[in-house]
Amino acid sequence: MHGIVWHLQITGFPKAASSIIRRLVFILSIAFCCLTGIFGSLETAQAQAQAQDASNSHNTTCSDETARPLRIALPEIVDLGQGAGVASLFDIEKTRLEAILAEAGYCIRFYLLPWLRADNQIKNGALDGFVSTQNIGWYKRDYFISAPFAEIDVYVLTNPEKFAPEGYTYEDLAELRVAILLGDSLGFELSGRGIPYTTLPATANLTRFLQAGRVDAVLGYKALFEKSAADALDKQLLRMSYIGKRELYLMIHREVGQAKSIIDGLNALLP
Repeated sequence: MHGIVWHLQITGFPKAASSIIRRLVFILSIAFCCLTGIFGSLETAQAQAQAQDASNSHNTTCSDETARPLRIALPEIVDLGQGAGVASLFDIEKTRLEAILAEAGYCIRFYLLPWLRADNQIKNGALDGFVSTQNIGWYKRDYFISAPFAEIDVYVLTNPEKFAPEGYTYEDLAELRVAILLGDSLGFELSGRGIPYTTLPATANLTRFLQAGRVDAVLGYKALFEKSAADALDKQLLRMSYIGKRELYLMIHREVGQAKSIIDGLNALLP
């Protein structure tokens, strides 16, 4: 906008009009800043509301008044499609985490939130931490990280002719048209090896994309495939081949009170 005023001045536009325009520019700039702040506040409030609304229905009830509640995000979530909502990829594993932390004197309320929103809520103090398969260096700057508390099986879902009884390696996938599901972090396993992949928006696409020949393989977690492709697997229209495991970690933000004690308490109870 300031460029408009400068242009008018050098082209001989009357000074009085130029002054009026300059004042209008100043007023509009203030209004823009105010609106930006308002929308920013609305977005933050909306994210906080979504965090409250998105809690998993299998939350631990803190019946023990001495148990400390923990608010933990599950950022690896997928859309089930066909209006069925979203689901955590760590349903079984989070039950194990609940039991261990209950023994350590904590009860957990889980929240199904995508990673960026979860990270924002954690840093704003609305949540305490998250569960992740990504124990990578830069997390240690902001979080105390537990030892692995569970392992999750990773499989390759294919049509029967591409079933591998001995299992796949990630290098094998370089020869295939591979897909992952939007919401999981398995894309890092592929991109880190230079393997291109497609992202499917919902689990409802799994069977259709494979049987139509649009992709050769889908990389994902075994428990999810057993739910989302159960009928096709039962009829052996699709097959699963093992490729590996991923470890799960609990990460508590360093600004949370006694954050290190929470992680130490969990680690002490792990095998």
